[in-house]
This record gives sequence, C-alpha cells and structure tokens, in this order.
Amino acid sequence: MQTLDGFNELAEELAAVAKKATSKETQKKALTAGAEIIVKSAQGNVNNQTGHLRKNIGSEYVENGGNGEMRIGFTKDGFYGRFLEFGFNAVGRKKRRGRGKGEGRFVKKPMIQPAWESDQESVLNAMLTEYEKEMGID
Repeated sequence: MQTLDGFNELAEELAAVAKKATSKETQKKALTAGAEIIVKSAQGNVNNQTGHLRKNIGSEYVENGGNGEMRIGFTKDGFYGRFLEFGFNAVGRKKRRGRGKGEGRFVKKPMIQPAWESDQESVLNAMLTEYEKEMGID
C-alpha cells in the first residue's frame, strides 16, 4: 500500500492561497489597479482648456454588502461633468430674448463610458496581475 506524504501541507498551502485571494485587501488592490486605468483613460477623453474637470475625475473604494466595489466618476468640484457625461435638458427656465422657448440642453459628451468600453481588457489584465502578485504566482 502506498502513502502520500505532504498532502496535509499542500492542503494548508492551498487554503492559505484561497484565503489571500478572497481577502478584502487583495480585492481592494486589484480593483484599484483596474480603476486607475479607467480614470487615466477618462481624463484623456476630457476636452477642456482649464484642466479643472480632468483633475476632478477619480475613483473611490466602497464596501457594498460584504463585497467591495470601485466607483469611478466626478468629484464635488467637477459636478458639471455629470451633465456632460449623461446630457441634460433644462426645462422651465425663464424666456430670454433670442433663446426660443426658455429651454436649455447639455449635449451628451461621455468620457468615462468610452474609457471603460475601450479599456476593459487592460483593466481585467491589471486586476489579474495584481491578484497573481498578491498570491505569489509568477
């Protein structure tokens, strides 16, 4: 009859790797690595002369029901970026001379959505690389 030596040690090592892979710290590092790519790409999509809006695109790690998530968007100082990202119709304003019916419109000029769509593969690769680094896989 043959015996397997080292099986318990292997099981312990696999349990340690699994624990590290599912830890909140590892998850946060991987999500941050992916979010940095989207933020940089979105900042490159901004078309303004002052750079104010570009500086006010960022990310934030948030706990959500035991899991973490990254929120990418505009800070308070760059609040008007939401109007550009999603568009906006302003209705019911006072009529002013030469402005028609008193309605205004922000035309949609998205920055964050195109960054996500164009960089999904890079984001996933960055997250995977971070997980591998944390688990000691080369």
